[in-house]
Amino acid sequence: MGKLTNPLIYEIYPRSFYDSSGTGEGDLNGIAEKLSYVKSLGVDAIWIAPFYPSSWHDGGYDVIDHCNVDPRLGTLADFDRLVAHAQDLGLSVLVDLVFKHTSVEHPWFKSAVEGDQSAAERYVWRDAAADGTPPTNWIGYFGKPAWSWCHQRQQYYLHQYHASQPALNHRNQDVQNSIREIMAFWCDRGVAGFRFDAVTSWFHDDQFRDNPPASDQEQRLIDGVPKSPYTRQRHEYDMLVREGANYMENIRAWAGRDLYLFGENNFGIASLDIALDYTGAEKLDGCYTTDTVRCGHSSKAWQNIFDKLDGRWRTPWWFESHDRARSRTNLGNDSEEFVKFLAVLTAILPGAALIYQGQELGLPQPTLDKSEIQDPFDLSYWPDDPGRSGARVPIPWTEVEDNFGFSSSSPWLPMRWQAGMSIESQDTDKSSLLNFYRHTIGVRKKYELSNPIVFNYQQHGQLLTVYSKTKAGSFSAVFNFGDSEKDFELSKSLIATGISGGTIAPYGAAIMAQV
Repeated sequence: MGKLTNPLIYEIYPRSFYDSSGTGEGDLNGIAEKLSYVKSLGVDAIWIAPFYPSSWHDGGYDVIDHCNVDPRLGTLADFDRLVAHAQDLGLSVLVDLVFKHTSVEHPWFKSAVEGDQSAAERYVWRDAAADGTPPTNWIGYFGKPAWSWCHQRQQYYLHQYHASQPALNHRNQDVQNSIREIMAFWCDRGVAGFRFDAVTSWFHDDQFRDNPPASDQEQRLIDGVPKSPYTRQRHEYDMLVREGANYMENIRAWAGRDLYLFGENNFGIASLDIALDYTGAEKLDGCYTTDTVRCGHSSKAWQNIFDKLDGRWRTPWWFESHDRARSRTNLGNDSEEFVKFLAVLTAILPGAALIYQGQELGLPQPTLDKSEIQDPFDLSYWPDDPGRSGARVPIPWTEVEDNFGFSSSSPWLPMRWQAGMSIESQDTDKSSLLNFYRHTIGVRKKYELSNPIVFNYQQHGQLLTVYSKTKAGSFSAVFNFGDSEKDFELSKSLIATGISGGTIAPYGAAIMAQV
């Protein structure tokens, strides 16, 4: 199929997509069984979140074996059949590689704890301070100290996320060799590329200096829960983003030029500049930031993003993922018009874009009781729930209550979807959000809007107008970010929402051909 260029990528969280075996958890065969549905959306590729053997302390991102499949989700043979089926349908498969850390159950870490010095050098160990406290003041993303004590080694190990995820030492040659081997393993199984988790946090200061406090302005930009002490530090020394950006040249060299590579940037401060540093001809193809889901939705905010990128469309656009509350909650607008607004915005934006499973259905953020939540991050901030568990509630395939066609057993997270939200209900309804997404994706592809020759924009109050010239023609789009109707002269419209005569309603959007 050739290397992907500015693809539209559909993220699948395996445990919550479709259960083919009746265990209450989704699996790889379930993904394969439902790939025809994914194909019907018009996307170019799927990104499969981690399906590797895991201790499941952090939703599968605590990996025990990077070259195998968790028995709860299937086998390597199942994966091979999934890739073959996807290729038959014209879909590329991207897999999620977690190289920031491993699980504490990983054989490398177990050997390190038992005294194997070679294995220990794959991780980051430090002696305690003279008074027994951690070696630095670094605070991890989960809001707790980034160091945990290992009594067997009488040392602290670094983990910038959950304590079950010891950080790898990317300066270690054995780690680098293993990364190269892991990528080659999945390349040989037919994947078209990789998504790299937490790519901006792979390196740390080798002098182990304390982080300085963050200013009030910096705290607002740091990606994290506002009430977490994590946001009170400027992560200057526990995350060396410059060294990480240079390291991406190694990642590209090891992966080869034919794979599509993109990474997650959750650094926050100067995020767009950092994303551009991580990408380019010799680095990653894309590096997405949290700007579109954290910095407020206003025409001015989007103008600032466009200004900063200045035609370098290497930051895949997204509004939902397995790590964020559904956009109708996270972005503060629970209307169906807002769902359509984001669909139109996704269609016109240049470069790659990501859609998370269920986003195309307009799913709202589910409400879960504390007893139902398994995610340690959400539990740490209860009842101010960051929302990861809600975003991972399985998607509804049918209108059957309790399991909504997801499984023949009780789902691993409770499903309490409202009537009419399922794929079954929306599939044949021409006015459904699902079919609106299909339409906007079709417009994006038909008119090559992801790859403009010229892209301009203007901001007038709460109106944002963009102009895109592609090989297929010239187009304009208007977006009303305000809370009142705005006058706007419409030409021949390709897509319209919230349009009434010569006005555009709040969170109305339209893409028009220039005639």
